[in-house]
Amino acid sequence: MILHATAVERLMEAARERGLGPFQTVPLKDALGRVASGRIVGTEDLPAFDNSAMDGYAVASALTRQARPDAPARLTVSGRLIINGGTRIEPRHILALAALGIARVGVRVRPRVALINTGRELVDAGQKPGPGQIRNATGPFLAAALSTMGAEVNAQHCVGDDPGEFKQRIEPLGDEVDVILATGAVSMGRHDFVPRAIEELGAEILFHKTATRPGKPGLAASFGNGPLFFGMPGNPVSTAVALRFFVSPVLRFFLGQAPESPLRARLSAAIEKPEGLRCFYKGKLKQGSSGLEAEALPGQASFQIQPLLDADCWIVLPEPGDHADAGQEVDVYPL
Repeated sequence: MILHATAVERLMEAARERGLGPFQTVPLKDALGRVASGRIVGTEDLPAFDNSAMDGYAVASALTRQARPDAPARLTVSGRLIINGGTRIEPRHILALAALGIARVGVRVRPRVALINTGRELVDAGQKPGPGQIRNATGPFLAAALSTMGAEVNAQHCVGDDPGEFKQRIEPLGDEVDVILATGAVSMGRHDFVPRAIEELGAEILFHKTATRPGKPGLAASFGNGPLFFGMPGNPVSTAVALRFFVSPVLRFFLGQAPESPLRARLSAAIEKPEGLRCFYKGKLKQGSSGLEAEALPGQASFQIQPLLDADCWIVLPEPGDHADAGQEVDVYPL
């Protein structure tokens, strides 16, 4: 079992070996939500004609020192930065780009992801579960969340507790995807076949089990120069945490985005936690008299979905200690 920070560093090392994702040029109408591959600078005046609501502007005096009534100084205005590389393109950027006549935009190619949900108990969302069955909720969740993160899901499968079927789904993906996400079958039970199956397919295990809650049994592996593999526990909140705090940093790197920085907030009440584990708690933020305050919500078990609907953040508690005090400053990440 390794620390969360060590696990992420191993992932990032594997991601750096693969390098940034390629870029492409797309029409402006298709650029919304994509990540800019480089700086975009406006080179035209906007508007293109003389238009001033002011009688004058302040400038540095050194620029006008040689100016005379019969020989005024001419000042050059450099292009205005519209978007930095690594920026997700929003409607306001589309407004500025269209006004400047920029009809095509350089963006990073979306990382390609395959999803494999395991478990003979899983049925589709539209089916009524029978005895011992549950609906596959993590598959649709992951597909939706990955889309908002800038990735592209181009394969999605559900397999039973069958290592052979699992390997048959994995084998063709080597040249088709950058990342494979699998849910379930990663712990130590008799049906938890994923670790051995991917090793039999030639993957190198980067880690298996992390000092985190939820999501302790998670694993990651590398298929040589092929895709990175993430094995997530099947419980829905464990899946959400694994995506947010293990997969997201890798996707951000492939898209040329800077590492994410947390907010800081003070706990509104004391929280108990297991010693030695980094905990990711469903929380709610509010503005207090002295800054942001974070409240850990009731219902932190990894199978409890309802608190996610009430939450707006993840509260991150470091490994040391068996509790966090009211007023203690902690890292907080948006959902």
